Amino acid sequence: MGVTKHSFVLVTGESWNGQHQGDIIRINVGDGFLAYDRLQTIRHELRHAYQYDVMADSIAHSEIKSTIDSWKTCSEKYGGSYVTFDGTNWMQYVTQPIEADAREFAGQPAY
Repeated sequence: MGVTKHSFVLVTGESWNGQHQGDIIRINVGDGFLAYDRLQTIRHELRHAYQYDVMADSIAHSEIKSTIDSWKTCSEKYGGSYVTFDGTNWMQYVTQPIEADAREFAGQPAY
């Protein structure tokens, strides 16, 4: 059992958001992106890195099976389906178990 190595990338631009894709955590830092918001986004994306390590069973953890299974429903790698935010489907996006958990961990509003 080994820990996955994750790369952390900060990108400047007009938008602000974060993405966890494979072993890359990308944070887009745009104008008006406050320090507190940056920290929440970083914590949120780091939680995704943790979630994927737990789902891969590559780290020791104390998550219960039902939590892990709910995360897997949002991962195509495990036969699930992830809903990407497209500007119109906010509630469907944020209520996915993997996103709801990351938002709670980061101290972000549920929706």
